[in-house]
Amino acid sequence: MTLAAFIGSDDSWSALIGASATLLAATVAVWATLYSVNPRRGLTWEITRSAALLGSRRVPTSVSVSSGSTTLRNPHLVDIQITNVGRRDIETANFSNGNDSLIFDLGADVVAVVDSTSSPETGGIGTTSHSGDNLHVHPFLLARKQSVTYSVLVDGYTSIRRARCIRAEITHNPAHDGAMLKEKRKLRRSVANTLAGGIIILALVTYIMFDVLAYKPLPEFPLDAKECTEIQEESPKIFEKYCQVTPKAYKPSLPQ
Repeated sequence: MTLAAFIGSDDSWSALIGASATLLAATVAVWATLYSVNPRRGLTWEITRSAALLGSRRVPTSVSVSSGSTTLRNPHLVDIQITNVGRRDIETANFSNGNDSLIFDLGADVVAVVDSTSSPETGGIGTTSHSGDNLHVHPFLLARKQSVTYSVLVDGYTSIRRARCIRAEITHNPAHDGAMLKEKRKLRRSVANTLAGGIIILALVTYIMFDVLAYKPLPEFPLDAKECTEIQEESPKIFEKYCQVTPKAYKPSLPQ
C-alpha cells in the first residue's frame, strides 16, 4: 500500500488510535510511579547545612571550639529541617514510641543543639536529646505545612549524604528523605516535559498526514466521462461535487 493510499484509510486511523493509546498508557504509568513525590501524609527531613567551624583560611589556627572542658577536634554545624508535608497536623499522640519515635543519625558525635527555629514562628518546637551520633526529636505538635530546623553542633566530619533517619515511628505519618523527594520532582518534571513534547510531535504528524499529504488539487474543467470515472474511484466526494452536482462540469462523451 502506498503512502497516499494509506493516509485516510481505516489502517491509518487504527495506527493513529493505537499510538495515542500507547502514549496515554505510558503517561498514566509514569504518573502512578511518581505519585509518591507528593505524599498526602507524613513528614520530610533534610540536612540543609553542614559547615566546618575550623579549617578555613579565615579562622586563625589559635581558635578552638570547646564544649565544657572538652576541646572539639573537628567541629561542624549541621542544620536538620523537619517539615510536615501532609494535609493534617501531626499530633503528639502520633509519636508511638515516646522520645524514641523519631531518631536521626547525623554521622558524627552530637555535642549539643545550639539553636532551633520554626516556620511559621508561631509553631511549637519539640525538645531533643542525643546519644552518640543520634539526635532524638521528642513528641510535639507539628502543624500542617510547618517546618522546624535544629542547628546541631557535632564533633567529626559529616555531610548531607551521611545523615539518615534510623527510626520514624509516627502513626500514619511516614518520614521521607527531602533531598530524595526533590530529585523525584526533577524527574517528574523531566518526564512531563518529554510526554508533552511527544504529544505535540504526534499532533504535528497527524496534521501532516491528514491535511498536507492527503491534499489533492481540484480537477480542471470541463471533465469528460473518463476523467469522472477515474475520480469516482479515487475520491467519491470530488466526484459528487464536480461530476454530479455541477452538470456543466460533467460532459460525458456521447456514444458514436
